Amino acid sequence: MELKLPYGKDVLRLSLPDSRKVDLAKTSPVKPDSAPERQVRDALKNPIGSGRLEDLVESKEGPAEALKATIIIDDKTRPCPDDMLVPLIVERLTDSGVKPENVTVVVATGLHEPPNESEVRRLAGGDDLPDGLSLVGHDAINSDLESIGRVSQGYEVEINSAVSGADIKISTGFIEPHFFAGFSGGRKSILPGVASKDAILANHSFENIGNDRASTGVLKGNPVHEGATEAADLAQLDFALNVVLNKDQEVVGVFAGDFREVLRYGVSRDLGVCGVKLDGRYDAVVTTNSGYPLDQDLYQTVKGMYTASLIAEPGAPIIVASECSAGLGPDRFYSLNRDNPDPESVLDYIEKNGPMVAQWENQVLCNVLKDHEIYLKSSLPDRKVKDMMLEPLENIEGFLKELVRGLEGNERVLALPEGPFSLPYIKGSKLERTILEYGE
Repeated sequence: MELKLPYGKDVLRLSLPDSRKVDLAKTSPVKPDSAPERQVRDALKNPIGSGRLEDLVESKEGPAEALKATIIIDDKTRPCPDDMLVPLIVERLTDSGVKPENVTVVVATGLHEPPNESEVRRLAGGDDLPDGLSLVGHDAINSDLESIGRVSQGYEVEINSAVSGADIKISTGFIEPHFFAGFSGGRKSILPGVASKDAILANHSFENIGNDRASTGVLKGNPVHEGATEAADLAQLDFALNVVLNKDQEVVGVFAGDFREVLRYGVSRDLGVCGVKLDGRYDAVVTTNSGYPLDQDLYQTVKGMYTASLIAEPGAPIIVASECSAGLGPDRFYSLNRDNPDPESVLDYIEKNGPMVAQWENQVLCNVLKDHEIYLKSSLPDRKVKDMMLEPLENIEGFLKELVRGLEGNERVLALPEGPFSLPYIKGSKLERTILEYGE
């Protein structure tokens, strides 16, 4: 059989023997809207659970020309089409009387590296934006931050003052499965998006990440999701515009309005796009990190590894193709694994010495490594791959051929080419029972 694996901006084409031993798990094909801009305009005209942006401007105290509006957008690691969304939002704001010079675009980087002004402009629409906008890359450590209160879990939330000080707060984003927040979108623009380092570390604590409900597809009872939702409430996030994308990163759903309702409707749509029901676990899983832009570094590639672990038998190998063209990710992510002898030691170190930057990614990775060997096809040096407790692969096709030939009896391999874009779950599993709870 021929297997196509997204890898960076290209595709790895593999030829495998004995297709009877290999199952291919793909999401259902979903055609994009032929006119996505029209779809966005329609969503803005018919928001869910809130008034239109024009009504929002009118509801604020003072004349429209004096109001300050902030639009929070995704960073470069997410394929959200902000270059289409932001100009349409700005158009509606300025048509309602808000001055361009009173509009700020903030990139929700969380703890990622903040972009410069020209990068923000490119992400937000480039020449389609009017002159005069303020363009900000959030820096969780060095930005001007303001406290907005505490969530019920006890930690204080500080956010970028360009958001807290705005009269109108709008977020964009896209909704997809997330390996410990359940799904992306909505509330995540605030926390971790524009929050302080301390707030992010608290939300992504060892205890929260270790909670059974902090998992792909689960929102109800998920402490990471619930903390972020409370933070968005404290921030008084007024309006969200989120999209759902198909596997080709084309728009197949647009939702605007109250951020809670946008997430609810968006999750329902996304499950029809990404859900893959399986009969049982597999003796090996080969997957990806969904290609570019998500597979730019190893830090993000943990998502694909975790997704594969959901449907791999204990002890089954996981094979991942992820280009990692930008390297490993945060220095701390690398050093935590490099400086410890095994996954259990990493987990013990985090529990005793945390919180620290990137610990959640190491925590998820090492929990997977306790049960699975992970083989990685990437552009990273072999030494660094081994430092991360992974096995480097140069010839992934040859490795898979040998793996398939060595299968015995009813043993089978699952190919999950779409990686964390997909949401695989086993018929009758706990995940299947909980996956739709949030929408009930």
